[in-house]
Amino acid sequence: SLKITLLDSQAAAGAQGFIALEAARYAITGAKLQNIVSLAESMISKVQLVAFLDTLDYLVKSGRIAKIIAWATTLIKIKPLTELSQGVPRLISKPRNRSRAIYQLLSIVEQRAKGKAIHVNVMHANSPADAKILMTQLQSNLNCKEAFITEFTPVMGAHTGPGLIGVAFYKDD
Repeated sequence: SLKITLLDSQAAAGAQGFIALEAARYAITGAKLQNIVSLAESMISKVQLVAFLDTLDYLVKSGRIAKIIAWATTLIKIKPLTELSQGVPRLISKPRNRSRAIYQLLSIVEQRAKGKAIHVNVMHANSPADAKILMTQLQSNLNCKEAFITEFTPVMGAHTGPGLIGVAFYKDD
């Protein structure tokens, strides 16, 4: 019989992917299920996800935020920079353009890496050029032990809309 353990990763997108990837790598070594679950649980507090949205219109359409909030941010050209940490979303800042938002993403990852090697996944929703620029900057400025660029799935993109750029990462102990 096959044993299955459910685990709430409290993460999304690339951050959730890192938890699954580390668990799979450990499983390949022949580790016991309880040890794999323990490793995955320890990853929950390590992975970080920081992203900005180009528009809030798609969150309005999905019913996740009020239309007035999206209208106000569009009017003053804000690109909300947010993070998801241990299941809790939080607004970090409100840059006024894409280049500033990308710069802030880079700065946040640099500050939080604290000089340690990191595993990084730059995610995008129909913005491959911006994702590549951000990845180049991350790899130039940091010790990236592992680096991926991934595109948001259609399900995620339906809620975020095109233009999202995000970074999921964790640092080595």
